[in-house]
Amino acid sequence: MIIGLRRSRLLSLAILLFLALAFVVLMATPFSWPIRAVGLFAAACVARFSWALLDPPVAAIKLGGQGEITVSRSGEGEFSPVVLLSGALVHPCLVSLLLKTEGGQKLRLIIAVDCLKPEDFRRLRVFMRWRAEFGELKDGV
Repeated sequence: MIIGLRRSRLLSLAILLFLALAFVVLMATPFSWPIRAVGLFAAACVARFSWALLDPPVAAIKLGGQGEITVSRSGEGEFSPVVLLSGALVHPCLVSLLLKTEGGQKLRLIIAVDCLKPEDFRRLRVFMRWRAEFGELKDGV
């Protein structure tokens, strides 16, 4: 199963709302204009940095029947195997994965519900839950 990823529109909207809120708050404060300008510049820098991080480093994820995961990097056409590291989060609206490539590079994927088709998001969540490993019970607890 191959799942294509795209930029999250919800997170893009959240960044724009953050910038608008920062503008309103800074304009409503009784600070001098130089302090307001510095605050606006800082908010714009944070928004710009966050905006750049919204582009997923992975264009597609291929989920195998035996639990293997391969990814296609943005701008590349071929899939390469990755290892899923611990610390994954599976939530009804968000999936967060930490992957390690063959070259040892770590990739953090934050996949919001609007980054892919609803059916693909459900399949990804089911795959991650199915692949989860739980520790053994100790002393019957």
